[in-house]
Amino acid sequence: MAWPFAVAALVAWLMGGCAPGAVGGGPPPGPSGPAGAGPRAEAAPPPAGSLERVDRLLAAGRADSAALLADSLYFVWRPHPDMADRAASALWREAGALQRAGRPRAAAARLREILGRYPRAHETRDAVRLLAALDVDLVRDPSAAAVLLAHPDAVDDAARKLLRTAAGHMSGAELESILEGGRPVRTAEDAGRATPGRERDRAVLLAALARDLARSGRTDSAGRVAAAVLRGSADSPERDVASAVQEGRIAAVHGPLLLGALFTTSGRFAAVGGWLREGVDLALEEASASGGPEVQVESLDEGDDPAVVPGLVQRLEGAGVVAILGPVRSRALAAAAAARRDPGLLLLSPTATDALRGSNGGSGLDAYALWDRTRRQVDAARDLGRWMGSTVRLGVSATLYARDPEGIEAALAYRAGLGAGAGTVASEAFDPDSTTFRGPIARVGAFEPRGVFVAGGGPSTILQLAPQLSYFGARDVLVAGGPTWAQPEVVRRLEPSPTQERIVATFLDWTDRESGWSRFRAAYETKYHKSLGNNVVPALGYDAAKLVLAALPDEPVPHPRATARALARLTRLEGATGTLTPDATAGTVARATLIRRLDERRLAPADPDSVRAWLDRSGFLEAAGLRRQRAAAREAVRRFAADTTRGGRRP
Repeated sequence: MAWPFAVAALVAWLMGGCAPGAVGGGPPPGPSGPAGAGPRAEAAPPPAGSLERVDRLLAAGRADSAALLADSLYFVWRPHPDMADRAASALWREAGALQRAGRPRAAAARLREILGRYPRAHETRDAVRLLAALDVDLVRDPSAAAVLLAHPDAVDDAARKLLRTAAGHMSGAELESILEGGRPVRTAEDAGRATPGRERDRAVLLAALARDLARSGRTDSAGRVAAAVLRGSADSPERDVASAVQEGRIAAVHGPLLLGALFTTSGRFAAVGGWLREGVDLALEEASASGGPEVQVESLDEGDDPAVVPGLVQRLEGAGVVAILGPVRSRALAAAAAARRDPGLLLLSPTATDALRGSNGGSGLDAYALWDRTRRQVDAARDLGRWMGSTVRLGVSATLYARDPEGIEAALAYRAGLGAGAGTVASEAFDPDSTTFRGPIARVGAFEPRGVFVAGGGPSTILQLAPQLSYFGARDVLVAGGPTWAQPEVVRRLEPSPTQERIVATFLDWTDRESGWSRFRAAYETKYHKSLGNNVVPALGYDAAKLVLAALPDEPVPHPRATARALARLTRLEGATGTLTPDATAGTVARATLIRRLDERRLAPADPDSVRAWLDRSGFLEAAGLRRQRAAAREAVRRFAADTTRGGRRP
């Protein structure tokens, strides 16, 4: 029973050391307590007055500390049934603190826990209202509607107004799903009191559905839904909408859906904008030929000035676009995301290399960087580490990483993928602009690793580094690399090595004639009568358009937020630049990892059994003299490490 005391001690420390005006709380007391008191099996839970300290922290503007203390109190009180009220109050205060600290997703999670664990707590009604408001802000309108319908007692006039806002942002399919999945009133005793309010709440969604059906041209269905609204106990706003539907005053939407595009058609990046538009047009042409929705592109030129982007975004938003492709650069993407009136309007930049990290996870920003450089490297490195550690069961592994952010992130991801089963990992950094890598290779080779992962570096770096591995002492190793090793330039020019087995993790096999890239290249060259070569930019425009097209509703009514939600649910869409899965939390698009064997200037599927067999026989290739040299080098490295303290971040 040591852990309850540890948690209680943590709470005591937080209450003392984190309280306003405290200088330092000191460490938690030891388990023996004061001298002579004897061992202490379990501390008593903190008193209810401890919540007042949370309130004082909030009043002092220390929201993070208040959230931490409230969470600790909840953890201590939760196991005790007689303290359920205190536990619910702690959760409620934690949710408020997290909201104040700018962490709405975490706050919403705490509110859902209140509703799930403590449905009869006196904070339940307030939790329902705050949760619905947070869900609307986070572009989770169906979730907001569902929680309000499930708790009719919590819906007052303000909450019903919020329900109307959520319903106005939902597609017809989403409205029907919520209405069909509505749960009954919890108890028979509540039925007589809650049912009228529940019907008024359902009428909000029914009226929105009737309007949506009318705009879609489904007049018969719209009339039936409107009649149901008028027969019930709907409020005047819903009755007005239903009457307008029945009287034919809501016109059907005709014409194509508008898709916005912010590409550079002038200035330094004019060629990039032209290539992107070629890819977009090809995707729209293919969708139209297969019976997809009619889509028209409203394109504006962002030029060379990111300062004009906010105004262009608002022009497109005012025109009623269902989503926006672009802008081209990362800075412009951040400016565009901040300029939207509705944070649920989807932004998808085909070429931005930096996602809006932090912002996308904290709020409901539906802004994606399709070509995020870190995501491409990190995912492949992590998956390669898993393959090496679990499938191949690699022994001692080493990492050579470029001394830049991309190399460091890839090395850390590879180690995380390897896990604990792959043995000791030695790591050395190299300068990606260097022409000789003798020092880091020799230090790594001194540990006689079975595998060496090269993290980071461009094609020119890889072409210079790979042959030096054997020359400077890392012989008979399984060499692993990320997507750079799979680029056509590297595959074509890298000389085969009799003492290396090369395994590559990539999101795109450029040499596969059946891949999405090969199919896109054939379609592109047929349509535009010119060679694509290795130019990936048109393919990025093509993939961005394909993602949005896959998320569009099957009706002519534009629903920007519904499109953003549908995109977030997509998985494994086959594109020209890989198999794509949007990640709404990170604001990026993940690509499925392919494990390939690089040999004889081609890529082939990597067979784990063949790789293990190569590892079993690879140790006999080295000469005895080289082994002695490596042993001496290893001893020198160990002495150097013992005498020297190194700084900086090292994976």
